[in-house]
Amino acid sequence: MASSSSSSSDHRAQAAEDETPHPIIEIMRTNLRNGTVVADVIRNDGDSSAAFTVFTGFANFVDLAASACAFQSLSSNRAINAEVVAARVASNEEHYERHGRYCEFGQINLLIMLPDPRLCFFIMDGQHRVSTMQELYRRNGGRRPIRFQFRAKTVSSEAEAAQELFHFQDAFPADERAFFASSLQRAVATHVLDGLKARYAVHELWAVPALSRRRQQQLHRRTGGDPDRPLLNDNLAFWLVTSSRLIEQAEFAVRRVGASGGGGGGGGASAGASASGDGVGLRTPSETCRHPLQGEVELLGDWVLQRLIAMSDLMGGLDRSELGEKVSTTMVTKCKERLGGCFLGFFRAGKLEWDDIRGRLPPPAQPREAPAAAAASASLAGGAAAGTVGAAAGPRLATMVPLEQLVEMGFDRDESRAALALHGKDIGSAIAHLSSNQGGGGAGKAGDTRHGGPECARAAKRPRTAPSDEPG
Repeated sequence: MASSSSSSSDHRAQAAEDETPHPIIEIMRTNLRNGTVVADVIRNDGDSSAAFTVFTGFANFVDLAASACAFQSLSSNRAINAEVVAARVASNEEHYERHGRYCEFGQINLLIMLPDPRLCFFIMDGQHRVSTMQELYRRNGGRRPIRFQFRAKTVSSEAEAAQELFHFQDAFPADERAFFASSLQRAVATHVLDGLKARYAVHELWAVPALSRRRQQQLHRRTGGDPDRPLLNDNLAFWLVTSSRLIEQAEFAVRRVGASGGGGGGGGASAGASASGDGVGLRTPSETCRHPLQGEVELLGDWVLQRLIAMSDLMGGLDRSELGEKVSTTMVTKCKERLGGCFLGFFRAGKLEWDDIRGRLPPPAQPREAPAAAAASASLAGGAAAGTVGAAAGPRLATMVPLEQLVEMGFDRDESRAALALHGKDIGSAIAHLSSNQGGGGAGKAGDTRHGGPECARAAKRPRTAPSDEPG
């Protein structure tokens, strides 16, 4: 923990000097003076006499071993898996042979038990990594440095140590639904989430019930922390945006507008949504935190938001049997009367997914064009001469033949084939022709419920998927 000024640093170092002369504190004093460790004093609110020193810095396991320092797992920690340690030792040995150094061990979280006079650190987090370092030291002695980062906090009893361990481990794992393939997708999804919370500004819809800590952990293991239908949370909204592929469809729609010279209309979903409520949970970034392509973020996000709102409105008119299994009349009434008319909370993996009812949505409105989209349109036009869509429309799309590109963008296959034949397989002209024929209202045949427009054409080709088990 770096101090903000030299005076505060001196104060913290002196505070550490004044603590009880525990043998590990003596080692920390030396490292405080040489600058490899910094210290802070944390005082409990309303109790000026209770001070606990926290040290953080860098260390060489070889030096600590030479000083006869020991490392011991807390009694409430899990047992060490010898196979995990063996695998990490082998990986580190291989890494050292290749690069002349061991792998990065990360930060080890330790406790210093003041009543225990031994030269012993108690491990809160990192016991398998410490065991790996111990084995590497046993094999190679002091010939190879084993560097790691640490945080060590002093505690006055075993009960306090157990409380610290519980507090440290009382965290939920990261939810894979909150990770995206690019910063642009993350920014668009966040923009959409903000718009949804503004459009459906009902606290009950987004609020997490006040449960005991143990009940929260049980719920997280059982459902991933999701509330019961038809309520929503951030990660459910992110999953819906991702699994529906609406961001991809928005990109195709924007490129299509640029290629056909269209523009105007269709935007402003989030602006209109913001006027409808008090913005529950809105996160408004400062100008310095805005995405470099913020214009495109808002353009794509507004398009996606419109589709989600249209889907919610559609679901409000469906029979409850079409909203997933075991949906009751009470749940539907709750959406209408207490949740601001939002029905998106019925979507759940394996129960009701976007592709199940996407074909019943009306065609999307034609989006407006932003500066970033204009640049993408230029790329699209450049690729049209060669019969391919430019890289701005996505690498997978760029590898397809023109007919498949148009089908992937949502146009009808037969109409696309005819448009390519009419314009000598010039995909740019074909896109403009197909868009003008549909009046900017979508690529599907009007009134043709067989494929239901652009979304159904793509849904017929692609299996329904739940959130991926792979990271990112």
